[in-house]
Amino acid sequence: MITFEQMRIFLAVAEREHLTEAAKALLLTPSAVSSAIHMIEEHYQVRLFNRIGRRIQLSDAGSVFVEDCRHTLAQVKVAETTLREFSGLKRGALGLYASQTIANYFLPPVIAKFRNLYPAITVKMSIGNTEQVENAVLSGLTDIGFAEGTIKNESLHRQKVADDELFIVAAKNHLLTEKTFVTFKEISAFPWILREKGSGTRAIFEQALANHGYELADLEVMETFPSNEAVLSAVAASNALTAISKRAVSALLAAGLVERLNFLSVRRDFLLLLNPQRFKTKAVGAFIDLLDG
Repeated sequence: MITFEQMRIFLAVAEREHLTEAAKALLLTPSAVSSAIHMIEEHYQVRLFNRIGRRIQLSDAGSVFVEDCRHTLAQVKVAETTLREFSGLKRGALGLYASQTIANYFLPPVIAKFRNLYPAITVKMSIGNTEQVENAVLSGLTDIGFAEGTIKNESLHRQKVADDELFIVAAKNHLLTEKTFVTFKEISAFPWILREKGSGTRAIFEQALANHGYELADLEVMETFPSNEAVLSAVAASNALTAISKRAVSALLAAGLVERLNFLSVRRDFLLLLNPQRFKTKAVGAFIDLLDG
């Protein structure tokens, strides 16, 4: 039967299309590499490479086999990682995927503390909107997801890790900032700038409007942006309104660049998401323990 080592050698040759270069990368002799390839071809009576002068190219069978090898060796790597976890948090990696508000305003101090506790664990954080985070957790692209919008897939494990609140804000000296209370009719008379579709902030705002008998379609959304900072910069320089996280707008409120309107304060949860079918490494467990603590 073909061994994992033979697969590893074949894959190295296939990716470089060169026996000698593959041998250097694997710290093997060219004859050992050539022998491993020859043994596979002889055993299964199939040609994996076409020899063209000094060059080699994958055959049709080799092109198909290379994808099987990548998948198999990736699974082996997962199995090895699982075994290494039993020796403690001396090495490893942790993948996080978070919505923008959580990534920018909640997670940084947590990640810094985690790195201080476990310096050998590499933390990689990706940033997207709530929809992208959910898809990443479902597909196994990341270890832990963080989102604040509505999570559609019921199979995902979710855990509240923090509170947040949405504020309705306008630029300093906006016509509505002088009012003690603001009505929906009054805010609908001005344009709005919101986060993009798929954003948790936008989804929560839309749901809050619906809960009070209003519809987002009744507002003039003149522009959408994929970041809180872009939304706030545009609002501060115009007569537009927006719904934004308290955490994202607090600095601008303190600086007096924008002002909060007394309309529809919305509380929401920051959620941790896990795929229950994905192996929970010790690094994942340690990060969750840190959040719980």
